[in-house]
This record gives sequence, structure tokens and C-alpha cells, in this order.
Amino acid sequence: MFNHPFAYVMAGTFVAAIAALLVGILNLAGPRSPTDAAPKAARSTTFMFLRVGLCMLLLMEIIYYVTYIKPGL
Repeated sequence: MFNHPFAYVMAGTFVAAIAALLVGILNLAGPRSPTDAAPKAARSTTFMFLRVGLCMLLLMEIIYYVTYIKPGL
């Protein structure tokens, strides 16, 4: 499955995106007091934006892999 080292980069990006998703969801869950609700929501939003960025990076990596690396294998 991993015929090229770049495949490990793509797998790492995917795992990082899933981890950012889980951390963002966990920041939304749980009991909230009025004093700590805003920082948790801001942190969760930051992780969700990180996830979107990682997903876009993964898409660019897949396009690069299919266009330049896979034809040479």
C-alpha cells in the first residue's frame, strides 16, 4: 500500500486532521460554566479551522501524488 515515502506524509496528514476533529469536538462537550464557555468555544473553533486546513492540505497532497508520483511507479 505504501509504495512511496510520500504516502506516509499523506497518512500523517489524515491522522492529524482526525485528531484535530476529535479535540475540537471534545472542547465543545462537557459541562460549561458562564466564565469558561467563551474560551472553550474559541479553542474549539480554532481546532475546527485547523482540521479544515489539514483537509485542504491533504487534498493538495493527493492531487500531487496522483499527478506526479503515481505515474512514475
